[in-house]
Amino acid sequence: MAKVESYQVRVWGGPEGHSAQGRARIQLIDGNFAIGWIYFYDEGVSIPNDSKQMNQQYQKEQIHMHLPSSLLESVIDLLRNESPISLAYSTSANRGWLTTGSEEVGEGE
Repeated sequence: MAKVESYQVRVWGGPEGHSAQGRARIQLIDGNFAIGWIYFYDEGVSIPNDSKQMNQQYQKEQIHMHLPSSLLESVIDLLRNESPISLAYSTSANRGWLTTGSEEVGEGE
């Protein structure tokens, strides 16, 4: 799992957003390296499978997750309010995920 230290949100306008990258994209960063991206797609658009690939220049893996646009606000809320957050990928399930660290029960924020 890679620790998410910062993130950048990009949202595309127009009737179709960015045709190849959906309606919005969150870039997840560890230090100065983009460890992954989460792409968000409008309702009715076919959502691609998640994937992982090796960045040849840095010899580090990068994860591409794909979600419906309806989850954009929830993911941004998670990134703003939880810490630590990590990004991971299951090769056997072909799925990426964000996960928080352990938290105490009833820990209001």
